[in-house]
Order: sequence, then C-alpha cells, then structure tokens
Amino acid sequence: MSRREIVRSGKVVSVTASEEAEPRVEAFCATLGAGGLLARGKAHRDSTGQTPVGTIASVRLTSSDGTILRVEERPQLRAITAADRPVIERLWQLYSHDMSEVRGTLPNPEGMFKAGRLPTYFDDPDACGYLVSYGDAPAGFAFVTGLTGGRKAMGDFFVVRAARRKRVGHEVARELLGRHPGSWEIGFQAENEGAPEFWRRVAMDAVGDGWREELRPVPGKPHIPHDHFIVFDV
Repeated sequence: MSRREIVRSGKVVSVTASEEAEPRVEAFCATLGAGGLLARGKAHRDSTGQTPVGTIASVRLTSSDGTILRVEERPQLRAITAADRPVIERLWQLYSHDMSEVRGTLPNPEGMFKAGRLPTYFDDPDACGYLVSYGDAPAGFAFVTGLTGGRKAMGDFFVVRAARRKRVGHEVARELLGRHPGSWEIGFQAENEGAPEFWRRVAMDAVGDGWREELRPVPGKPHIPHDHFIVFDV
C-alpha cells in the first residue's frame, strides 16, 4: 500500500491505494480538482509547520479496480472568536445534557442547563478555546487551561454524537497537544462512559508508555468518587 497527499486551496486530501490501484490515483485526484501530487507518506505543512486549515479527507481505493470504499473527513480546529460564542453556548447545552447522566444535573425551569464554568473560559488569559468543525458543521469544542503555568490542562472537551467513533475527538486531542507542547494533565471521571478509554488511547498515541494516571479527591466534594488524571509531557 502507498499513501499520497495532494493540496489545493488549503485542503489536503490523503489517498491510500494498493500498487495495483496506483494508475487510478492520478485520475481520481484530478476529479477532486486538486493541483499537484506531493511525496508519498508525508503530510503537507505550511511555513509554520501546521497542516493547512481546511477539510482533510482520507480516501482508500480497493486493490482490484480502484473503487472508492470510503471518504473520511478530518475535523477542523480553530480558535474561538467573539462571533462563535453563541454557537459554543448552544453546543454547551448538548454537552451538559451528555454530562447530566454523570453529574446528576437537571435543567432549570426554562429547560436550560446552567452555563457553569463556560463564561470563565472567555475571560481567562490563562485559557484558550477552540471550535471543532466536521463536514462544514460545528461539531464540538475544546478548552485548554494553564497556558502560562508549568502544566497545561484539558478543560471541557466535547464532540457531538454524530461525529463520534470517527476519530474526530482523537484527532482534535492530538492536534491540541501539538499546538501546546509541554507538561499536561487531563482529568476525567471513571463513571463517564468511554472517557477513560478515550484519554488513555490519546496519551498512549502521544507518548507511548510515558504517562501515569493519578486519583485525586474532588475539592469540597468528599462524597463523590475521586477524579482520574493522566499526566505526561509532550
């Protein structure tokens, strides 16, 4: 199998094909309107070392006739602006609904979940937030704290259900680690279904076995189970 990547107008398209299918690759790339084939196995990077902003699709061709089996878009991640705040606030409601199963929280009389710590992210110079897009639709958010301290932390992290099990969250998490290298800690609750396995996979993919997991009591809430924290340097 070989992999080639093309780029045009800030979009990167990865094409994975067998040797037999390679004659079909050039023709297929042409149908995407792509301009130029890059070296195999290497992602195109701009002058800052970042993958260009834009949709990234992975296309796998069969070994026989080059038929496309699937096209997988990769998520886009960009810093939140003031104009994004209403979108983030609506996504926060979806996130709060998901977490209500773990936290036992209920909506207010108007049917809305509390904003919680969301407003603090927008005003904190020690934090930054990102809007996740997938298939040209807003699909989640991620916040990073501890930007000026010795250790960064993953704040609230959310991907809508329709974009899950497609490696969207995994790729977003890895991109965040790449944008903010250094010491990290990522907290989660063991009872949050899927979260422990997800964050352990992210850590393993990022640093191999160079991470550890700690249990810490929740401040002011001795009656609830301890939080788990994954700690590593990247």
